[in-house]
Amino acid sequence: MDSARVKRDSKMYFIFILIFIVIAYLFYSTGGKFYTSISKTLKETKEISTDVVSLEAKISSLKSIKDNAVTDINALNVSFQSEDPSLFMYSQMRELSLKNTVELTGITFSPGTALGDVSVSVISFSIKGIKENVFNFISDLSKIAPLSGLGAMVFSKYAEAGGVFELSMSVDIYYSPFPKVLPDTNKVINSLTTEEKDIYENLINLEVMSKANFKAQEPNDNIDNPFEDTVINSEIIKE
Repeated sequence: MDSARVKRDSKMYFIFILIFIVIAYLFYSTGGKFYTSISKTLKETKEISTDVVSLEAKISSLKSIKDNAVTDINALNVSFQSEDPSLFMYSQMRELSLKNTVELTGITFSPGTALGDVSVSVISFSIKGIKENVFNFISDLSKIAPLSGLGAMVFSKYAEAGGVFELSMSVDIYYSPFPKVLPDTNKVINSLTTEEKDIYENLINLEVMSKANFKAQEPNDNIDNPFEDTVINSEIIKE
C-alpha cells in the first residue's frame, strides 16, 4: 500500500515538474520576444519625441520669417545674382547718371574672375560733370543693385571756371552661383548672427534704378501672316 502511494505521489510530482518546465519554457521563449518588442517600442517613442522637438523648432524658425519673405528673396536674387550681372549693372549706372546729370563714356567690360565661391566682373568707364554731381554719382553707386565695390579712380582734368570735373574709374561687381548641394533638411535652421543680419539688410535695401518688363505681348490678329501665301501655294502643289 505504501509502495502504491509513493508511486502515485511520484507520478503527481513528475506531472507538476513537467508543467513547471513547460511554463518556464513558454515564459522564456515568449518573454524574450515581448522584451524585444517593448525595447523597440520605447526606442521608436524616443525617436518620435526627438523628431517632434526638431519639428517644433523648425516651425518656430519658419514663424519668425517675415510675411514679405518672398519680396526679400527676390531682392536678394537681384542684389547678389548667380550669373554675371554686368549688363544689368550697366543699365543701373545709366539710370543713375541721368539722375545725377553726369555723362558716362569709354565703357569697357572685363569678364568675371572666380575668387573662391565668389566671382568678380569689372566695368571701367569715365565720368564727366559738375564736381558735386560726380561725387553724388560715386556715392550713390554703392547703394544700387547688384552688389558692387568701387575700384581705382584716376582724376584726369578739372576746369575751375566751368566746374567741369572728369575722372576715370572702375566698379567691381560680385556674384556667385547657387549652391549645388542643399543643407540637411533634418537640421534646425539657426538664427542669423548680428553681422549676417546687417549684410542681409544691406543687400535687400540696394536700390533698383531700372526695371525690365518681360511680360509677353498678346497676339495681334490684325497683322497679316507673311507665310500665308506660301502655305496656300504649297498645298496647291501637293494637290
